[in-house]
Amino acid sequence: MILLSERMFLFSVRLVMLLALVFAVTVGFFAVDSLGDTPVPRTIEVHQGLVVFTGGTNRIEEGAKALLDGYEGPVLVTGVYPGVTVDHLFSPYGVTPEQRARITLDYAAQTTAGNVLETGKWAEKNNITTLNVVTSTYHTARCRLLFRRYMPRLAVTIHQVHPDRGTVRIWLKEYAKYTLVLLGIEAFFPATLNA
Repeated sequence: MILLSERMFLFSVRLVMLLALVFAVTVGFFAVDSLGDTPVPRTIEVHQGLVVFTGGTNRIEEGAKALLDGYEGPVLVTGVYPGVTVDHLFSPYGVTPEQRARITLDYAAQTTAGNVLETGKWAEKNNITTLNVVTSTYHTARCRLLFRRYMPRLAVTIHQVHPDRGTVRIWLKEYAKYTLVLLGIEAFFPATLNA
């Protein structure tokens, strides 16, 4: 009888610890996500570079708006499918050929971590230390965490773009990815982190 009570006690302790961890990760996810809960600022010219992460709706459009609103610095679009050109991405929004000439496309990144690493290479090559990064609201927390981990020397401001669809499934999937990154075990699940 004592053995059963001991097992129940250990099970209860483990369950409480697990629930506390889940709670802490959840609070962290939403706390970090809310840090950048601002629309794309129109004071973008104070930053040296603009980066647009592909993978979500309205991100390219927001990058185009920054150019049309007068941003004159270099632009990186990271995570682009092979064969896609600057003209394909930005001509529909009325971005001029002169503005399109300042846009670099990155075809190497296939994950958010890849986006961050390629952004770092581009920033170093262009002597950039401050950036605006355009990404989706649900993607902000993981994006911030990866920049802090891999590119701490860069001063990054996140522009949150609201996607056309913000389903519970997207948020849960992003929460799972964020948790893997937070725990530092994302390298063990590379296929899970695509997007």
